[in-house]
Amino acid sequence: MKRTLATLTFIALAAAFAASAYCGPESSAKDSKPSVQKAPAEPYLMEPWDFQDPAKFKSIMKDREDLQEKMHSVRVKLINEDPDLQLLHKKIMALHKELALQLESKKEMRKLTDKLKDIDAELDKLPRKDAGKQ
Repeated sequence: MKRTLATLTFIALAAAFAASAYCGPESSAKDSKPSVQKAPAEPYLMEPWDFQDPAKFKSIMKDREDLQEKMHSVRVKLINEDPDLQLLHKKIMALHKELALQLESKKEMRKLTDKLKDIDAELDKLPRKDAGKQ
């Protein structure tokens, strides 16, 4: 599935929002520490060989990926249908663009970006196993 930068940004923001839901309600004045629930597993860090039943893991991961694609489709549909969500999305994208521009204007960030481009160019030069099959 091909996704635009705006779509990926929205997904990242949605994921950040979902992750923030794992913090419990603010604690009372007596207790200075907020209660935090245990976050769920991070499946993107897991591999099939980490489990006794790799086939079951793969099946669950497939279900998870299918659900994530459905969630993405529903989010896009809801944003397209709701003017308030469209406005909010437009504001978020404008803020994201401004943040990206300001970050990239910093010398330290430009150095890292240039280094990343050099590494990507190096990767592009590496011969691939399936180069003759194309």
